Amino acid sequence: MRTEQLVTEETVLVALTTSGASTITEERFMPIWPAVHAERAALVDDLEQLDPGQWSQQSLCGRWTVEDVVAHLTAAASLGRLRWIVSMVGARFDADLHNKRRLAEHRGSSSEETLQRFRKIVTSTTAPS
Repeated sequence: MRTEQLVTEETVLVALTTSGASTITEERFMPIWPAVHAERAALVDDLEQLDPGQWSQQSLCGRWTVEDVVAHLTAAASLGRLRWIVSMVGARFDADLHNKRRLAEHRGSSSEETLQRFRKIVTSTTAPS
């Protein structure tokens, strides 16, 4: 019988604080944020032109649809380093499982809702790494 250990945000936070990792800042990204925000805004403009069938089209990212990719971009701009680490530990470092969970969290019930969620992060300066 295999016993699984529950990993919580608190246990990871304690581990990161103890290791000093919690002192890392996002300052190294500051010069690039205006370009990131402009590209996200331009992507919103492009996505607004898609019809529902185009949202469900296969993307160039493996098995993901266009809507999955947008949800992934939303997740990337929503998770800070700590939440990303907690998610990866919780998925036992299985990137596919981590991504599946984050897609479920950030994909809307419709393409319009997924786009609305993406609009909210256009000016985000959060990054997972």
